[in-house]
Amino acid sequence: MLERLGFKEVISLEEGARKGYLLKDMHHPSKLLNKFLTEMEEEEVDLSTHHTTAKFVKATVEEMPEAVALATEVFGGLNTIPVEKRTAWLRKFSEIACH
Repeated sequence: MLERLGFKEVISLEEGARKGYLLKDMHHPSKLLNKFLTEMEEEEVDLSTHHTTAKFVKATVEEMPEAVALATEVFGGLNTIPVEKRTAWLRKFSEIACH
């Protein structure tokens, strides 16, 4: 569904279990949201009871190199926060990051 909404897969980790996507055009976020909701309705998905396999968990210090690599790939390396800084933040504020 993400591809149909205009997202492009830019990275796949852990044999496809984790993927990163880049939105090609974010000039009209309301159109994107409306398209998403329309597709969900067409597939007759009840969003109030829909369960997804997506799971957000706390990031770990060991994952920071991969997280930075993903951010660099997705955002083209512009203003990417270095591993060292993210690691320091994570150690100080353990709730700061998730994936």
